Amino acid sequence: MLKIDPSKKLPVIRLPAMSLQMVLSILLFGVVLIVGSVLTILNYERGRDMANSASTVLFEHIESEIALQLSGMYTPISQLVDLMIGQPLVRDRNLQARLLHLPSLVEAMQHSPALSAVYIGYANGDFFQLRRLKPGIPTILDMTVPPGAVYLVQSVNRTAGAGHPWEGVFLFLSRDLQVLDTQSLPGYAFDPRRREWYRQALDSASQVQTPPYIFFSTSELGISIARRSADQRAVVGADISLGDLSDMLHRQSISPSAELALTDGDAAVMAYRKPEMMGKSRDGQGRMRMTMLPELGGRQFAALAEKIRARQFSKAFETEIDDRIWSGRIVPVRLGDAPFYLAISVPEDELLADARRMLNNGLLVTLVLLLGAIPVAAVVAWRLGLPLRRLAREAKAMQDFDFSSPGQGKSRIHEIEQLMCSMNETRLTIQRFTEISVALAAEQNFDRLLERIVTETMSIAHADAGILYLLDDERKVARPQLVKWTDQAGQAQAQNPPEAVDIHIPGHAEHLLCRTLRTGVRQFVNMDPQAMRRAAWLGDIATHLPEQPHILATIPLKNRREETIGAILWIGPIKDGGAQSHLFAFLEALSGAAAISIENKQLIKAQVDLLEGMIQVIAGAIDAKSPYTGGHCQRVPELTKMLAQAACDDDRGPFRDFSLTEDQWKEVHVASWLHDCGKMTTPEFVVDKATKLETIYDRLHEIRMRFEIIKRDRRISALESVADGAEADAVRAELARQLAQLDDDFAFIASCNEGSERMAPESMQRVREIAGHTWWRTLDDRIGIAWEERERKNRLPASPLPAQERLLDDRVDHRIERRAQDCLEPDNVWGFKVEMPALLYNRGEIYNLCIERGTLTPEERYKVNEHIIQTIIMLNRLPFPRHLANVPEIAGGHHEKMNGNGYPKRLKREEMSPVARMMAVADIFEALTAADRPYKKGKKLSEAIGIMIRMKNEGHIDPDVFNLFFNSGIYLTYAKKYMDPELIDTIAD
Repeated sequence: MLKIDPSKKLPVIRLPAMSLQMVLSILLFGVVLIVGSVLTILNYERGRDMANSASTVLFEHIESEIALQLSGMYTPISQLVDLMIGQPLVRDRNLQARLLHLPSLVEAMQHSPALSAVYIGYANGDFFQLRRLKPGIPTILDMTVPPGAVYLVQSVNRTAGAGHPWEGVFLFLSRDLQVLDTQSLPGYAFDPRRREWYRQALDSASQVQTPPYIFFSTSELGISIARRSADQRAVVGADISLGDLSDMLHRQSISPSAELALTDGDAAVMAYRKPEMMGKSRDGQGRMRMTMLPELGGRQFAALAEKIRARQFSKAFETEIDDRIWSGRIVPVRLGDAPFYLAISVPEDELLADARRMLNNGLLVTLVLLLGAIPVAAVVAWRLGLPLRRLAREAKAMQDFDFSSPGQGKSRIHEIEQLMCSMNETRLTIQRFTEISVALAAEQNFDRLLERIVTETMSIAHADAGILYLLDDERKVARPQLVKWTDQAGQAQAQNPPEAVDIHIPGHAEHLLCRTLRTGVRQFVNMDPQAMRRAAWLGDIATHLPEQPHILATIPLKNRREETIGAILWIGPIKDGGAQSHLFAFLEALSGAAAISIENKQLIKAQVDLLEGMIQVIAGAIDAKSPYTGGHCQRVPELTKMLAQAACDDDRGPFRDFSLTEDQWKEVHVASWLHDCGKMTTPEFVVDKATKLETIYDRLHEIRMRFEIIKRDRRISALESVADGAEADAVRAELARQLAQLDDDFAFIASCNEGSERMAPESMQRVREIAGHTWWRTLDDRIGIAWEERERKNRLPASPLPAQERLLDDRVDHRIERRAQDCLEPDNVWGFKVEMPALLYNRGEIYNLCIERGTLTPEERYKVNEHIIQTIIMLNRLPFPRHLANVPEIAGGHHEKMNGNGYPKRLKREEMSPVARMMAVADIFEALTAADRPYKKGKKLSEAIGIMIRMKNEGHIDPDVFNLFFNSGIYLTYAKKYMDPELIDTIAD
C-alpha cells in the first residue's frame, strides 16, 4: 500500500496576492442589492411607523370629536330638564293651561336636534308630552299622521265619568303650531307613574338617566333623562334620540373600509356609520331589541365585541380576517352618566397604503440598479469563481472518496490560495485515514489487527517505538498486547507476546499512561534516556531506543460508548509543538477507528466463543442423555474433519478441485457438532432400549411373575387333585412335566427378549402359542394408574373379577395413538419423504417379542430416525449468518443414501454437497466401531470396513468418499485413536 507522509507538503508557487476584501469591494451587485434593500426596508418601516402614528392621532381626534359632540348633544337637554322643574307647567292641571307653554318647548327642540320628546308625568296620573315627528312618518301609535305635521302633543287626563276614567288626546301641529288634527282616545290608559324614568326620578333627588332602549312610539334608539319637582308632584323627562350619532360616525373619514360603531358595555350597537344595517328585530316576547355588534356582519365586529366584553380599552390590537390584518381600538366615551364605547377597526393595508407605495418605489429603484450591476458582477464573479469551482470539484471527488487526482491550480486571492492549500492537505489526510480505516476494518485476524494499528501509528508519528495496551474485563489491569520498535539499524522489531509490564489501575504511580487509561484523555511528556530507564512501567523498551530525548505520548482507545478499552503508547523524537498538535488530532481520529475495529473483533470473538460454547453444551447434553452414545457427537466431527482435510489435500483424485475456505471450515465444524442435535427430542427409553420388552423398565419381570402365578396355580391344582383322591404319583409326574414346560417356555421368552439374533418364523409362532396360557387376575387393573393409561383401557369395558388373562397379550391399551403435532404431511415444507407408522408406540407384548431383528419396533425405529428430522427443523430455524448458511444441509444429510433410498428426504448423490456425503461416511463408521451401543458390541475394524464396502457397492455411501477414506488411511488413524486395540485387526486386500 502506498504510504503518504502528511508532513511533506506539495511545493506551492505563490504569486503576489491581494486581500479578499479588495476583491469583494468590486462586487457591485452585492453592494447595490444590500444598500437598496436596506434603504427600501428602512423607508418602508419609517412609512409604517408614520402611518401607525398618524392612525393613532386620527383615532384620538375621532375620540375627542365624538366625546365633544356627545357632550354638546346631552348637556343642553339635561339643562332643559333642570330648567323645566321650576316652570308653571309642572303645576298646571289641565290641557289648555299646558298648551300655553308650547312655544317655549318648541324653541328648546329647535336648539337641540337630538331632543326627540319632552314630557311631564303628574302624580295624579296625567301625562303631557311634546314629540318631534320624523319627516315622512306615515303613522304613529296606529294613528295616521296628517301632511305637514311636525309635532305631536300627547295628553292623558283622568276623567270624572264612570265610563272611561282615562282619556287620551293627540294634537298634530304644524311647524307654526297650528292644529292640523285632533284625535281623542277614551280609555287610553297610559300611566306615566308605571314608567321606569318616573320611578327612578321619584327615588332620586337629582337628575336620572335610563339605559339605552327603543322608544315605544317611534321605534327610535335613545335614552331618557328625568327629574322630579320639588314637591314630588311631577316628573319632567326628555327623550334623547341617538339616531344622529350614526350620521356623525358616517362623517368620520379614516379609510374606505374603516368601521366605526358606538356600543354600550354589552356590545349593543347605539350608532353605526351605516344606519341602514342596524336592523330592527324583536326578542322572544315580541319586544323590539337592539342590534348586537357581531350582528353587523363582519368578523372584525366579533373581535371588537370580544374586546369590549373583556374591558380591554384604549389599546390597539390586530385581527387577521381572510388574510387581511385589521387594526382595532376600543375608546370609552360618556353620554351623561352612561358609559359608551367607540369601536374602531381599520384594514392595515389601507393604513399603510402610503408606506407600501414607498416600498414599491424603493424596490423599483433597486431593481434598476441591479440590472445595471449584473454584467459587471457576472464578469467579476466568473473570474473569482474559477479557483472556487476547482475546489468544489475536488470536494465532490473527496465526497465520493476519489483521491486519485491531486489538487492543482493557483489564485491571486490570498484567502483562496490558503483554502486551496488546506483542501489539498485535507484530501491527503482523509485519503490516508480512509485507507488505514478500511485496512483495519478488513483485517480478520486479531493479532494482525493489533500489529497493523501499532505499525500505522508509528508511521504517522514517525515514532521509534509503540506499545498497545488493552484493559481486562474488569478494567483494572491494562495488559500490553504488542511491543514494536525500530532498532539502531532502522529495522522494525516486535514482541508478541510482549515483555512489557502490566499496568494496574490505580495501583501504579500516576504516570501518563495510567492517567490516560483512567481519564480517557491523551497525555504526552518529554523524557531523557535516563528517566526512561528509571520508569519501571516502561519495561526494557528504553534499552532498544537511541540515546536521545524522546516524547512519550499516550492516545486512548475508546469504543462506541466512549469507554476507554486501552491505549497506544508511542515514543518518538521531539518536534515543535505545532506539529505535535496536528499529529495528535490525526492520531486521536485514527485511534477511534482502531478502537472500534478492536471492539468489533472482540465482540465477534465473543459471539463465536458463545456459539462454540452452545454447540458444545448441546452436543454434551445429547451424549450425556444416553450413557451408550457418550462419545458419538465428539467423534463424528473429528472423523468428518479428517475426511475434509484429506479431500483438500487430494491433488490427483476426484477431489483435486475440492477446497474449503476458512468460513467453510467453520460450517463443517458447526454442522458436524450439531448433526445429531435432534436427539434431544428422542425419548431415552427408546434410544437406550436394550431388550424388546423394555420401556422405562424391562417388562419381562411382569411376564416372569405371571409364569410364577401359573406355576403356583398348577401346584394348587395338583394338591386339590390329590386331595380329591387322584393318584399322587401320577399327579406329581404331570405337575413336574407342566412346570418343566413352563420353565422352558419362560427361558424361550427371555431369550427372545434379548433380540441378539434374527428371529425365525417358527419362533414367532411359538411365542403366540405360549401367549395362550392364562392366569387369573383378582384385582382391578384400572385404579392407581396414570389417566392416559386409564383412558386407553377404557376403550373396552372392564372384565368382571376374577378375570382370566392371557400370559402374553397385545391389549388395546398397548396402542398409543399419534397426535396431530407428531404427523408429517406428504407435501410438508421441509421436503421430508418418510413412511410414518400409524401409531406413535405399540407396546403389545407379543408384537414386541416378535420383532424380527434387534429390539426396536417399527414405531420406535421411526422415533429414533426422527431425530434427523428434528435436527433439520431445528437448524433451519436458527438464524445462522451467511457464512454458516449451509450448516442445515451438511448436518441433515448423514442418513441419506446415494441411490435415493435414505431418509428423511431421499436425496441422491448429486443432490448432496461433498461435505454432507463425507459426514454420512463418518457417521456410519463411528456407529459400526463404537463399543457403547445398547443393542450390539463394537465390530472389529475388518468387519466395519467390509460392511462399508458392501454399502458402497449397494449405493448407500459415496464411493469416492469411501475410497478417499480407505486409501488415505483415515480409518486406521481414527481406529488407533478411538477403538479398542483388540478390535483393530488386519484388513485383507
